[in-house]
Amino acid sequence: MIEKRLDDLEVLEAANADLDDEDAFEDEDEDEDEDEDEVDSDEVEQALQRMDDEELHLPVEGLLEEAALVEAVVDRGRGNEDLLHYLVAHAIEGDVIGWMLGLPRRLHLSAQSGRAADVCRALLGVLPADTLAFKLPVYLAGAGKKDEALAAIARNLEEFPEESGMLEGAGQAYLKLGDDVRAERCLRDALASAGGDIHVRNGIVTALAGIFDRQGRGADLSELERTEAAYREKSRRKRIFGSAEPYQRSEPKVGRNDPCPCGSGKKYKKCCGVN
Repeated sequence: MIEKRLDDLEVLEAANADLDDEDAFEDEDEDEDEDEDEVDSDEVEQALQRMDDEELHLPVEGLLEEAALVEAVVDRGRGNEDLLHYLVAHAIEGDVIGWMLGLPRRLHLSAQSGRAADVCRALLGVLPADTLAFKLPVYLAGAGKKDEALAAIARNLEEFPEESGMLEGAGQAYLKLGDDVRAERCLRDALASAGGDIHVRNGIVTALAGIFDRQGRGADLSELERTEAAYREKSRRKRIFGSAEPYQRSEPKVGRNDPCPCGSGKKYKKCCGVN
């Protein structure tokens, strides 16, 4: 299958041969004569159609094949993101760059961390996305490449010192390397800067809870659960009421049968509380 997909890329590349010219991406006049050697548009469309990713959950073999395809596309793209888009536009349902960026994670979750790291590095050469940089240490650690993982963490810590996603990635990588101390430190910092993204917070809290549970730290686990519940309640109040704090009266509430605070000696309901 991969050979066929690469053949399809050849068709697309031929259709895009003029991209090296200075005006490669400018629209051509509709009345301009077509070159006799121009690749047939139907052939291009068929190539794109064949490249559709019809399987949402590919087996490991399929993922490895996708990895090879991404590397081939990146290599042929020659560092030009527009060319990448053109070569494989509509090759899958949705954004092709999104598909590429998501492939390393899918490989990692399929126990192919080494290939995930390979594809991640290939993409970082042409698509320097922060999410790829943040996850690379995790893939390297998962592949057993300790020194490379530590080097990637060090680079990220220097470049993105307070970024929540980077700190979570570093924490997850340290976990895979068996360093719970550094993992906990990074994950706590990540949680402190994660903001209100519940999905992100869930991942960080789950990782921290795993450390506490594994080490028998019940008190820390309870404290984590308590503070996280308090944070979410505070966020809920702010979202609903516009304030994170419960309403507080400026003065004590006066009951209807209490003496009126005006000093008349009458009950509140018979005095200032009438209206």
